Amino acid sequence: MAQAQFAPKKGDFFFYDASYDGLLVDNSQYQSRGFSNGHNFSMTGDYVFSRSHFSIGYGLGMGSHNIYSNLYIRSDANGNQLISLYDPDTSSLKETKINFKYFDFPIEIRYRSGLNKKGRYWRVYLGAKVGYRYAFYSEIKDGNNHYKDLNSRLITNWRCVGYLRVGHGFVNATVQYNFLPLWEIPGDTESLNSARMWSAGISLSL
Repeated sequence: MAQAQFAPKKGDFFFYDASYDGLLVDNSQYQSRGFSNGHNFSMTGDYVFSRSHFSIGYGLGMGSHNIYSNLYIRSDANGNQLISLYDPDTSSLKETKINFKYFDFPIEIRYRSGLNKKGRYWRVYLGAKVGYRYAFYSEIKDGNNHYKDLNSRLITNWRCVGYLRVGHGFVNATVQYNFLPLWEIPGDTESLNSARMWSAGISLSL
């Protein structure tokens, strides 16, 4: 009975992460504008090492991230994609948003504490995931005009993310960082090629 009470629980097969997203950009003129947000879903299996508190999690996921800022991503008359910054104080642009969508393949090293009397436990999950971008768009509001640009030729197809999830019961705190740049601009003159995404938020588990 004592062993059953304190043994770690095998589980955590579904996660939903809601986060605030930010960009690290090596340009002092970059500004975050609005509430950038991310939403990630993952379904995982769980391999427990015998009666250990440690296990390996693995599975599939999807992620969508919305960045509101003074980044202006659009196509010119020749169909070339342009990525630059604009000055919100002088520009007629009202709002710009970029959206990334990924399929993810996560793997985690998991630690779960012993169960308490309510059958709950503390968890610390250190993970990494490789993601493939399957969609991208830039949304622009300029005066009375509102349009989307779907050109993605400069946008990086892959992401490699490290993350940490810590929590108790069904609620967790989570942070993640994308080690790969979001795009590669030929002849970059605004130091925008260093742009990488980070996220911090809450995670619900079942």
